[in-house]
Amino acid sequence: ARIGLQVIAQVAMARLLGVRANRVIAVAFGISGLFAAAASFALVAQLGQVNPGLGLLPVLIGFAGVIIGGLGSLVGATVGGFALGFLTIMLQAILPAAFSPFRDAVLFTLVIAFLLVRPQGLLPGRANVERV
Repeated sequence: ARIGLQVIAQVAMARLLGVRANRVIAVAFGISGLFAAAASFALVAQLGQVNPGLGLLPVLIGFAGVIIGGLGSLVGATVGGFALGFLTIMLQAILPAAFSPFRDAVLFTLVIAFLLVRPQGLLPGRANVERV
């Protein structure tokens, strides 16, 4: 879309080309707020209650997915999110019913172990690649 192309453009270059950069940033911020509101409504509809720590676990899992995929890489973040979702479902299927409450603890332990082996993530962004 046109607004998406304007978001990608560099701010200084966009201003030179006549794009109202502050407006574009405000629109992008508003759209992200709408998506966050839609996600929170869906979460509250699923859970049926509201509490102060409501969105903590989904945010932690999303952040862990981005870290696993590699900071600065959209494809890496997507792959990391899918890998984390796949691992969550596999743990739910493999773990016995007695260990089901500990699924997230096992998941985050595996995330920490992965980051000890490969701290840059699966697909590191250009800024995270070591230059010689």
